[in-house]
Amino acid sequence: MNNLFEILLKRSRLLVILILTIALTGVYTFLTIENREIPEVEVNLINITTPWPGADRSDIETNITNVIESDIFGIEGIENVSSVSQDDISVVTLELSDSAEPDQVENDVNNLVG
Repeated sequence: MNNLFEILLKRSRLLVILILTIALTGVYTFLTIENREIPEVEVNLINITTPWPGADRSDIETNITNVIESDIFGIEGIENVSSVSQDDISVVTLELSDSAEPDQVENDVNNLVG
């Protein structure tokens, strides 16, 4: 190994060419590699947001949230259901199982809610 360093030091042109080759390869790789600041991730959640302006929390819960929740449990591929009822709005969050087809479950939910 010492022999290699001695040869490179004696032949400075060879050392400069080697350093430039490594630097140019690094710059080329840096410029051509694909990088993403925010990678694409598929999340297995579906939110159903239902606004009802002027309604209080109890009306939202009984007339919207409970009705949606009771109908949602018939859809295959849903693992967990959670909901929040507030004044003027209901939000139902569906967690899909890993084996479920997200597009199919989304279509079933759209048909049900629609």
